[in-house]
Amino acid sequence: MYYCGVCRSIGTHFGQFPRLGLTNETGMLAMILDAVCKTNNNVTTIRKPCVAHPYKKTLSVTNNGCVDYAALVNVLLAYHKLKDNWIDDRNVLAQTGSLMMFRAYKKAEKQNPELSETIKKHLDELSQLEKAKCSSIDRAAEPFSRLMRIIFTSYNDLDENKVALMGKLGYNIGKWIYLIDALNDLESDIKKGSYNCLVYKYEYQDNESIEIFKARVSEHLRFSLEMCLASISEAWEGLKDDFDDFTITKDTKHFIDNVFYLGMRQKTDINLNGGNKGDDENE
Repeated sequence: MYYCGVCRSIGTHFGQFPRLGLTNETGMLAMILDAVCKTNNNVTTIRKPCVAHPYKKTLSVTNNGCVDYAALVNVLLAYHKLKDNWIDDRNVLAQTGSLMMFRAYKKAEKQNPELSETIKKHLDELSQLEKAKCSSIDRAAEPFSRLMRIIFTSYNDLDENKVALMGKLGYNIGKWIYLIDALNDLESDIKKGSYNCLVYKYEYQDNESIEIFKARVSEHLRFSLEMCLASISEAWEGLKDDFDDFTITKDTKHFIDNVFYLGMRQKTDINLNGGNKGDDENE
C-alpha cells in the first residue's frame, strides 16, 4: 500500500507522466520512514482503482508525509536517471522522457532545493568516476551509497536519535543496490562497451567468456554483498528496539523483515549463482 501511495502522491503533486518512473525502492523508503517516525499505526488509507489497475481497487496510504517525501525523491532520481541515460548512451527515449518530466522535476526541486542539489552533486560525482573508468569497487559505489544515506536521513520529522542508524541503513542499501546492478548489467555492459566497475576491477579479457568472468567476479563480490546485508540487518535491529505495538503494525514489521532478511538475501544468492536459485533449491 506504500508503493501505491507513492504512486498516487506523484500523480497528485507532480502530474501523471512521472508515475511511470516509480520504483520499488521509494515505496520501501516510505514504509521504513513511516515505521521509524512512529506514524505507521495511524496511517490513512484509501481503496480505489488507478490508471495501472482500472478494474481493481488497490489500497494505498494517503495524506502521509513519509509517502510524499518518497514521491519527491522518486521524481528527482527518475529525472536524473533519464538525463544520464541520454548523455551516456544517447538514448532518444530517455531524452524524450527527461523533457516530459522537466516540469515535474522543477516543481520537486523548488520544494526541496537542498536535496535536489545533493542528488545532482552525487550523481555527477558518480558520472566522473565512470568516465575515469574507476577500477575500485568501493570508490565507484561510494557516491550512490552516500546519496542513499542522505536520502534516508533528510526527512524533516526523523528523530535525531535515529539519524545514525538510518544513515547506516541507507548507506548499505545504496551500496548493495549499486553492486547488484553492476553484476546484473555485466553482460550487457560488456557487449555495449559501457562502464562497469567489475570489468575494470577484475580485468575482463576479450578472449574470456562472459559466463566464466561472471563466475570469477561473483566469488570476489560475495564478501562485499554479505557485509552490506550484515550492516543492513544490524541497523534495522537497532531501529526495531524502539518499536512497540502502538507505533508499527505487525504486517509492516514482518514485511520489512522479509525484505531485509529473505528478499535481499535471495536476490543476492540468485545473482551470485548466475541467475540460478542455487543447488539446494534444485534438488
